[in-house]
Amino acid sequence: MKYRFWSVEKKAVSEQGQDEAQDNRFVKLVNSIIRFAVQKKASDIHFEMLNPEKMRVRIRIDGELVTTMEVARKDYFGMISRIKILSGLDISEKRRPQDGSFCFETEGRKIDLRVSVVPTVYSEKVVLRVLDAQTFLIPVKELGLSFENEQRVRGMLNQANGLILVTGPTGCGKTTTLYSLLKEKNTQALNIITIEDPVEFHLEGINQIPVNERVGLGFSEGLRAILRQDPNVIMVGEIRDEETAATAVRAAITGHLVLSTLHTNDALSTVTRLLDMGAADYLLSTALRGIIAQRLLRKLCPHCKSAYTITEAERGLFAFEKEQVLYRAAGCEKCRHTGYLGRKGIFEVLCLNQSLREAIHSGASYEQFHSLARGNGLVQFSQLVRNEILNGVTDVTEGLRVMSYGNDETSMA
Repeated sequence: MKYRFWSVEKKAVSEQGQDEAQDNRFVKLVNSIIRFAVQKKASDIHFEMLNPEKMRVRIRIDGELVTTMEVARKDYFGMISRIKILSGLDISEKRRPQDGSFCFETEGRKIDLRVSVVPTVYSEKVVLRVLDAQTFLIPVKELGLSFENEQRVRGMLNQANGLILVTGPTGCGKTTTLYSLLKEKNTQALNIITIEDPVEFHLEGINQIPVNERVGLGFSEGLRAILRQDPNVIMVGEIRDEETAATAVRAAITGHLVLSTLHTNDALSTVTRLLDMGAADYLLSTALRGIIAQRLLRKLCPHCKSAYTITEAERGLFAFEKEQVLYRAAGCEKCRHTGYLGRKGIFEVLCLNQSLREAIHSGASYEQFHSLARGNGLVQFSQLVRNEILNGVTDVTEGLRVMSYGNDETSMA
């Protein structure tokens, strides 16, 4: 296996030169850990001390942390130094948090790794975020949207202006969806500019601005600067405060298509959150084009999932038929004895029509807005999860876990 590394500036770093500075054992250890994580499609790699003499490496697969190895103290410090050198960090600084990045090439694929180092009681903890363009940068048609929802999303993107929001809890794939939407709009005829914290991937043809709070460049400041750059499409990594929300709404009603994310439980609560952040109802009703709320659902392992007849308690949770046969997790070597293998996105897609705009403008109640949204084709998470359970894609346990992120009514009765 051949490897090639880049520093923060993405310039090639001599493998031979690095070997002279570090013991070859540490080089091979770090290489093998990253390679294993990439092969397993892990999203993160954790290096941490268990006690003063022993450390462990864990990788996050399908949202769950899995221990891959335990290493002696002396090897731990060698690996941490190796990672710091690759990511352009100060190897002598052990009291303050540090952030960096580097690239790792294996078998012709270039993997970006974002590095976070923090001091802990025993030593430093290091987390590598694995950013694999092969699994991260995907077209809209491969996101997992239903045919109807994909058509709704494309309808939003075809608008010349307006605000499109992607919402959900941390780690649910919001950034992946945003990048897919950007790729869909990326043509020579459009000036596309983003403000991100951080820039996850470099997209050719798109002008990407990294947030830098140390020099006063936050989302709000970046967005105001972007508006002076003659943009057609603007992507704001996250709406975090009232000022950013107000500026995004104003940009959306003055001829720009604005894409952003928000931490809300579902599509309907997104409107309430924006109003709570100070967005004027008459402006929001004009600006908002649509909302894509999403979650990630673990799929049952097809090699070991087992059929069973549901209990009376389970029947009431999702309004299942009596004597309904479902599937549940079992566990085998192929799924690391977890019972789950891979994940699937589920999406609430809400497109605003005239009735919904009028409801926002008039200050309609949540119940009224909910009724109008359902009439406009919104399928909520509770129904989406129920469908996946009935189709044998996942089980009741995972369905309840996913539903616990929000305040949706779990019962469909």
